[in-house]
Amino acid sequence: MESERERLRQLLIEHCKAYYAEIRRELTNYVSDPESKRIPVFLRRHRRYICVMEFEDGYVIVHRTVPPEEFDQVGYWETFNIYTYPGQTVGAATERGYPPNGDFIDGETRTLRNEDTGEYVAPTPPERIESKTYISNNRIATLTPDMAREEARKNLQEFFA
Repeated sequence: MESERERLRQLLIEHCKAYYAEIRRELTNYVSDPESKRIPVFLRRHRRYICVMEFEDGYVIVHRTVPPEEFDQVGYWETFNIYTYPGQTVGAATERGYPPNGDFIDGETRTLRNEDTGEYVAPTPPERIESKTYISNNRIATLTPDMAREEARKNLQEFFA
């Protein structure tokens, strides 16, 4: 059982790394300034904390912006922190209604845009949450780095269309 948990964790981490690497690689094809405030925070090129909350039937992944005062403490584009919640399910812990051991993938992205300037507001401290992903073990088992890269390209194309 623990080896399966570790395998799913690794799939998830590799998926996130591939997704954000593709965002960083492709973003300059769309804009000259990859940190422009006219781009939603979840698509910008910056360092992130990725909190992986592991439940019995899946994961909640919280993507957070690394605050500027912590840049020198974070040596990677993505820094992963894993928290385990044995005996709990994603649906019960988040009150999102997913059935135990169900098949789900869902997410929420926080965007707030100033209508006058067209700029997106940065996530607020102290959480600095960009987005959350809710995903079942069943779905994680199907993830590949190629899928992550394709998802990143699709998200960029949809935003800049």
